[in-house]
Amino acid sequence: MSCIIIILKLNLPKLICAHSLGDIYIGLLQMTVLPYIVFSLIGNIGRLSYFEASLLTRQGLLVLLVLWLIGGFSVWAMSLTLPSMEQGAFFSSLLVTNAPQINFLQLFIPANPFQSLAQNAVPAVVLFSMLFGSACIGYKDHKSLLNNFSHITKILLRVNSFVVMLTPIGVFGIAASAAGTLSLNEFGRVQAYVLMLIGAVLLVTLIVLPLLITSCTPFSYRQIARESRNVLLTVFVVGSVFVVIPLLIKVINRLFHSHVTTEHEQARIPDLVLPLAYPFPDMGKLLSLVFIVFAAWFYDNPLTFLDYPVMLTIGLFLSFGKLITALPFLLNLYHIPEDVFNLFMTVGVICGRVADVAGAMHLMTFTVLTTALMTGVFKIKWRLLIRNGLISLLLFFCVGLTIRTVLEQSTFSENQNPQILNMQLLNDRAPYTVSSLSQPNPIPLKPGQHLIDRIRQTGIIRIGINEDSLPFSFYNTQGQMVGFDIELMLHLAEDLQAAIQFIPYENEFLLQQLDNGVRNNT
Repeated sequence: MSCIIIILKLNLPKLICAHSLGDIYIGLLQMTVLPYIVFSLIGNIGRLSYFEASLLTRQGLLVLLVLWLIGGFSVWAMSLTLPSMEQGAFFSSLLVTNAPQINFLQLFIPANPFQSLAQNAVPAVVLFSMLFGSACIGYKDHKSLLNNFSHITKILLRVNSFVVMLTPIGVFGIAASAAGTLSLNEFGRVQAYVLMLIGAVLLVTLIVLPLLITSCTPFSYRQIARESRNVLLTVFVVGSVFVVIPLLIKVINRLFHSHVTTEHEQARIPDLVLPLAYPFPDMGKLLSLVFIVFAAWFYDNPLTFLDYPVMLTIGLFLSFGKLITALPFLLNLYHIPEDVFNLFMTVGVICGRVADVAGAMHLMTFTVLTTALMTGVFKIKWRLLIRNGLISLLLFFCVGLTIRTVLEQSTFSENQNPQILNMQLLNDRAPYTVSSLSQPNPIPLKPGQHLIDRIRQTGIIRIGINEDSLPFSFYNTQGQMVGFDIELMLHLAEDLQAAIQFIPYENEFLLQQLDNGVRNNT
């Protein structure tokens, strides 16, 4: 890998070409997503009967909400595995500008559906499609329209399959671009996302969802594990949830065979229930949102606790489509440089299959719980539910602690290397001091006096610094203020034949302090 990086960095034009190939491939994959969302959602919802729509609204939606809450909690829990470390990362102009306010009205309300499509406002597109599909339910002349939508959906899938044929070229372009722009250490950090996703999928698929089923139905954990084993293995090998739907229906029918009486068989359960959940976001897509958590941390701008409800809600709507569209949208929404999306595509082959395993278990859990509600075998065993909940929390803690330990001790061993923290100043010819307080200049500017005149008069230039901005300005192991910015300012002071007084500042008060004359420069 190191050889590849060296070669690519020595061949910049080829690197730019590889980057373009990756962008073209991603763009072609995204091309059919929004049209597919519109036509597939309208078609799937519009074909429902009143009974099916009532079932999905009253019972299925409740189960879906519970599963989505579990997925959201899992994403937040995995964020706690990321260690806090002093580290440099990429530079992007996005990191030094203020993030724009999220316009929730424009994002969720399709006042102009065509504008929502043009601006890639996926939540608004999803809402419009769901309302349109709901209006088709019971409409007597809707069959021809929905049949046309079905044909369009199939054609869009064929277009997507043609693009997928370019996968070797596209993945090569993405991997080559990432290898040429990322260091080996930065490549190593992507294992944080891989470990978070695998840990979350294993916990949710093998522990949380099976225990939830056993807490609300007469089935044992052993039965759930035995019936789901082959399905989950097949999904991982094939890399598609859709192809195992018949197998899922078969194993769920086998589970209910000894519990459902003949009077319930006319409801076509679970043959009816499982296809209803397929168009909706599954656990695999929700857990893949840990990439946004990873990306924010990767750029040393982690999400706050209050960011998660908004991010997960928007991500849920975006998950009606494909991750190839959802993740770039969220990266842009949270002002995270989209360069990091190349890392997602690089590990997408393995991570996509892992996420599909969670998606298959999501469909099985939804179908089992909804079928249990319809057949009268659903009964919450509160004592067992509380015990299983505590077991799940304990396992989340253990797995999270393990991942955090691995990330701290192995993946980020470069942060344990004190080389950068032992940095020394090369220029020691200009005297300087570091102030402990941000105070206005005691010598105010005289009328008509320029800043440079005051600097020459006093022999002191006041420079604002961020004391915790590795590797630009920070304290080394000897407690000395060092860094690239410090070195540059010392050369400036030497040219001006002045001493430097470094004044600490905080980003939110930077402009105010400049206006108040706290410092000459920043």
